[in-house]
Amino acid sequence: MKPKGVGGGLTGLQTASIVAAFPFMLIMVAMCVSLVKLLNSEREK
Repeated sequence: MKPKGVGGGLTGLQTASIVAAFPFMLIMVAMCVSLVKLLNSEREK
């Protein structure tokens, strides 16, 4: 038997970490796309 309120804290922490990481994920994806475009343009020179 677990005390009430213990299970909800972990779920809340997981949700908060995903919400906080989402903008950084978008920035990282944009940086990867930019890097691929740059490398393709350098190869054509």
